[in-house]
Amino acid sequence: MDPRPGLRRLGARDHLQKTLKARRAARWPGLVHEMQTARRAGQSHRQTIQSLPGIAPGSLSAVRTHRQPRPRPPDSHPKIRRIWGGAGGGVMINRQNWLDTRAYLHYIEQGKDPATVKRARAYLRHLLEWADEASLTQARAIDPAFPTYLVTARDDGKPGPLSRSTIVRGLSAARLFFSWARAEWPGRYKSITESWINLLQPGRDLRLQNDLRIHEFYTLDEVRSLATVSVETLRERRAQAGACLLYLSGMRADALASLPIACVDLVNGQILQLPLMGVRTKNRKSA
Repeated sequence: MDPRPGLRRLGARDHLQKTLKARRAARWPGLVHEMQTARRAGQSHRQTIQSLPGIAPGSLSAVRTHRQPRPRPPDSHPKIRRIWGGAGGGVMINRQNWLDTRAYLHYIEQGKDPATVKRARAYLRHLLEWADEASLTQARAIDPAFPTYLVTARDDGKPGPLSRSTIVRGLSAARLFFSWARAEWPGRYKSITESWINLLQPGRDLRLQNDLRIHEFYTLDEVRSLATVSVETLRERRAQAGACLLYLSGMRADALASLPIACVDLVNGQILQLPLMGVRTKNRKSA
């Protein structure tokens, strides 16, 4: 038995009552004293609350009148959520659609690179904005169809349509999401058939590369001229060496920026692009 009775452990109920009493005393000074005085005088709690200053007759909202109203967050609506930003200032989307896409992104995070997940989130944003307040479980009834919508979709304020690669990858992300959703929630997504998912393809004009892209390259003479330019700072010297290395190796700029010194073999004249060493290569391939 505890020899100090004053430090005995309080029961759960006593502890809760003491906590609530302390909170009331901190929020509304004098209220606890008024309640205790009224109890000794035989007055009820209702009469005590109505006698407090600023309380309308018949109102029992004494506690509410002493609290500031809490602002409602923009995504607290049970059905829709607002995505802020974009040229229009905000787009209303179905909240359940947002939750479904977030669950899908959490699923692919387990086996995908963070950069891949980030791109998938950007592509699925077009899907959410296309559906608007409609549920993705009824995506077949949404007009216009998603491939048609992507041709004219633009939410960054830039002129012109989306690029061909963005449209193709956006449709691919939509197909992967709907296939996963059918397997994850077959009851809710039962109207989304496999044949309809296969229709989420770019148009013929986008599938065919009609325009011939003209690439511009630095010539050997230009790179030699760049290598002979006198530099004054260490930063300029680093930029000069990096430009020459990019020309000679053909590596990507992101791979060069993440290349550690351990991947540079000066003895054999080799550059090792190893993702295991932290080099950010395309599709995490070694070179």
